[in-house]
Amino acid sequence: GVEYQYAFFSICPIIIILIYRIAAYFTAIKLHPDMQNVSIFQFINYSVGSDLFAAAVILGIILLLISAPQRFGILPVFICNIFISITAVFYIFSIQFMRVYETSFQIAFIGKENFTGISGMLKSAAAETTLPVLILSVIAILTVFIISIYLLIKEKNSSLSSKPVFVLSSILTYLLFISLLFFVHSPDSKMLSAKYPGMKAPLTELI
Repeated sequence: GVEYQYAFFSICPIIIILIYRIAAYFTAIKLHPDMQNVSIFQFINYSVGSDLFAAAVILGIILLLISAPQRFGILPVFICNIFISITAVFYIFSIQFMRVYETSFQIAFIGKENFTGISGMLKSAAAETTLPVLILSVIAILTVFIISIYLLIKEKNSSLSSKPVFVLSSILTYLLFISLLFFVHSPDSKMLSAKYPGMKAPLTELI
């Protein structure tokens, strides 16, 4: 069985996004000292709308993969490992992106850079990739695969046979995130400007 992996895959996106958000907060403070007026808990709270959306999309894709018929064996696990690794690398790159451009990664930014096709996007991304980013990316990928392999080995020695329970828990987690999207929204620039008058840091561009 691969029940342990289902639990691991459901938790992974939440951990990745939370680590990214904490790293983004301290990166923002280095870029804009007056960001210290915003606590890390407030920063996470202001970002929860976009983070919930990202988590819902990631969990939705994972849920689709782990729902594959049993005849595919551990192939869905391998694909999930690749997908989660790509997700982790993307968030690592997003921190580097923030350091260079002093803003969080946004789709609108691509238009501002006047990228010309896929080759231009790849060249721009490669130009901002540093050795620490590469090292962290390799560590993240290895961590995901090592944990997954460990869980596979551990599961072979386990009598656990409750795939429906783990699939159901993944579905409930996904539905929870979808439900929260209807009630949680990121604050707009006017509200943040009113709460932090005189702040030079572009808070809305950092969350």
